[in-house]
Amino acid sequence: MSPKLKWTIKGRLEIVYTGTLKSMERYTGYARLFHGDNLYGEGECIDGVKVGPWKHYHADGQLMQECTYNSKGKEEGVCRHYQANGQLSSEEWFLSGKLDGECRTWYEDGALSSLCQHDNGKRLESREYYPNGALRMVMQFENDKFKSETWYREDGSLWRQT
Repeated sequence: MSPKLKWTIKGRLEIVYTGTLKSMERYTGYARLFHGDNLYGEGECIDGVKVGPWKHYHADGQLMQECTYNSKGKEEGVCRHYQANGQLSSEEWFLSGKLDGECRTWYEDGALSSLCQHDNGKRLESREYYPNGALRMVMQFENDKFKSETWYREDGSLWRQT
């Protein structure tokens, strides 16, 4: 019988352990985490830190998130989040725990909702779309600080710029 596993958040890391918070023993091995009777997440741990591919689930057992973690427990590569109906809701790319590359979100019907560009954790550009696919807004950033934004009406005409 495997030990009863628990988890806690420390900084940006989710630590998997056995025992109590006062006498926690960090877990190494394949972990299956439960919230009540429902499977919450599963994957490998080394010294309590998530490593490799992990999956997390909605209360009904439907896949909620799949991410890969590096040896320090930071997101590495693509992380995907799913709505309760199984539809992909977001996809983010990470490099050692920092957003890097494209991040996308989708409406429930699968239409693109937003697209962001990051470079080593710094935002470069963010675009939002209307449910019909028309561009709604573009935000530009310089050194991760807001630079400008342009808004469009659903028909594609310019609404305002700042």
